Amino acid sequence: MCTAILSLLLLADCKHKEVVVPEPKIYFTGVVETSDTGEYLGGGDTTDWRLDDVWTAQETALFPNTTVPLCAPRDSLEFFPAAPNPIQDRVFIGLSTITGTVWELRLVDEDFNLVWTYSAANFLNGLNAINLETTDFPKDTLRLYYQAELGGCRWQGHGDLLVQP
Repeated sequence: MCTAILSLLLLADCKHKEVVVPEPKIYFTGVVETSDTGEYLGGGDTTDWRLDDVWTAQETALFPNTTVPLCAPRDSLEFFPAAPNPIQDRVFIGLSTITGTVWELRLVDEDFNLVWTYSAANFLNGLNAINLETTDFPKDTLRLYYQAELGGCRWQGHGDLLVQP
């Protein structure tokens, strides 16, 4: 009898517990070094400055209103490495786009605190640049996440920026 009661108590305590595995920390490394004119100077990360990223839930949460599916890369959309990188006071962000593309950019620190945000749907067809003053930004490695949407398709990527004093 005691064994039966003990067995029932043990079974009652064995509820199904869902184990939540936290996502691994994302480290910002491998800055693509560029000159003021965008010339490649060395270093790098092969995942930077592309439009075919696969993001974690934490990265995707930077763009909460996105329900558009990811699509294969498209020649007419391109995001260029920021110049200069490392950065002192200002950086140019270049992209090639098609009129009507909606671009969303989010710059975050390593704790995913939002440093800067940008949204635009008014770029001209072709090459465009964003001139960004960085004097008030943290002097650290930051990550720029970007996303483009056009005609029911979405492209996404990131690039690391080293902001120096």
